Amino acid sequence: MNLQFVRSARLIINPVLAIIAAALLLFGLPGSQPLKADTEDCDCHPWEYCDENGDCHDKPHTHHLHHVHHEPEPGETCWVECLCEQGTSPASDTCAPCEFVGTVCIGN
Repeated sequence: MNLQFVRSARLIINPVLAIIAAALLLFGLPGSQPLKADTEDCDCHPWEYCDENGDCHDKPHTHHLHHVHHEPEPGETCWVECLCEQGTSPASDTCAPCEFVGTVCIGN
């Protein structure tokens, strides 16, 4: 094979391959669904994720402790879960004026 031809082919093929690789990294494989961020398209709690239908579901290793105030153990992240009527929100350190539901924790 002609050495000049091989060098010319490399000058064309390498940039084309680089562009294809960059496009796959930016846009994913053809026909694949891009992954959504946890808070994209829906309003989930920090312990939940948003699925492709916009529904919220518990993240793995999530456990609900109903009617219990639980201090996080090492390797856990916890939140107080409150039930509020539409238009109300809990205070920063208590559920008032909402109802205390319990504690939700995720094991890290």
